[in-house]
Amino acid sequence: MSSAQQSFSQGQAHGQTQAKAEEWVQNTKDSASAAGQHAQATAGHVADRVQAITEQASDNAHSATGQHAQAATGQAADHAHSAAGQAAQHAHAAANTTGQTAEKNKEEAAGFLQQTGEQVKNMAHGAVETVKHTLGMDKK
Repeated sequence: MSSAQQSFSQGQAHGQTQAKAEEWVQNTKDSASAAGQHAQATAGHVADRVQAITEQASDNAHSATGQHAQAATGQAADHAHSAAGQAAQHAHAAANTTGQTAEKNKEEAAGFLQQTGEQVKNMAHGAVETVKHTLGMDKK
C-alpha cells in the first residue's frame, strides 16, 4: 500500500470516527431534550389538574357549609398532593432515562474512539514499515 493510500485511509478513518462521535453526541442531546419536554408537559398537566381541583374545591366550599366545606377542601388538597406526586415520579423517570441513555452513548463513543485509535496507530505503524522497506532501511 502506498504512503498516499495509507494517508487517505487514515484521513477517512478519522472522518468516520468524528462523524460517529458527533452522531452519538446529537443522539444524547436529543434524548435529553425529549426528556425535558416530557417533564415539562407532565408538569403543565399537573398544574392544570391542580388548578381544576382547586377551582372545584372553591366552588364546593362556596356551596357547602361547615363540615362539608372542610371535607371538600381536604379532598381537593389530597387530589392536588396526589397529582404533584405523580408529576414528580414522571419527572424523575424521565431524568433517569435520559441519564442512562447519555451514559450508554458515552460508553459506546469511548469504545469506538479507542478502537479507531488503535486502528489508526496500526495503520501508521504499517506505513512506517512500508516506507522503511521502500527505502531499504528495514534490513538489519
